[in-house]
Amino acid sequence: MLDVATKLKPSREEFIEDHRILVFDDLVDRKKIVHYNDLFCLSDYTFLHSSRFDTKKYREWMADFDVSDFVQHELYQVALLAASQFSETPLNCYSAFCNAITYGDQTFAHYDSENFENISVLYYANESWKNEWNGETVFYSEDMEPKVAIGVKPGRVIVFGGGVYHRAGVPSRLCPDVRLTLSVRFEPKQA
Repeated sequence: MLDVATKLKPSREEFIEDHRILVFDDLVDRKKIVHYNDLFCLSDYTFLHSSRFDTKKYREWMADFDVSDFVQHELYQVALLAASQFSETPLNCYSAFCNAITYGDQTFAHYDSENFENISVLYYANESWKNEWNGETVFYSEDMEPKVAIGVKPGRVIVFGGGVYHRAGVPSRLCPDVRLTLSVRFEPKQA
């Protein structure tokens, strides 16, 4: 089990206005990256998810995970460790799901929470990815200008405040695979 008190050095740190974005590579070893990819490929996806209320007619593939089950999984520990680098406040996981995006899908800029104290963790779940397949996550300033793009890399973990606008990138037509991203959301624990 991973110790959330462990201090990690991010592979990359970005700022949009005063909002941090942390990137961690190599938190998950290659064997587990392949194993997790296989698990997410076998998950039950529904075509009901949308990024925002006003985009409900543009649905997205999503596998939703029961939080009480997910917190028993190793990837919960990875997500919690990464989130703990962002905030020293004890955290509670309130959502975990995997998005599956293919060439031709439509994605929208959105925020995960109105509360910047809530923390979002993304885990790129593909076992392999090429740069020309695109799919990067784009982060926006408050005036909706794209400011930071973070490329897909197997096993990469991204941490940011839930109120930061971002958009999942759509794979290019060269990509023969589905872009799989686990999204885990945390909120401060109530006393």
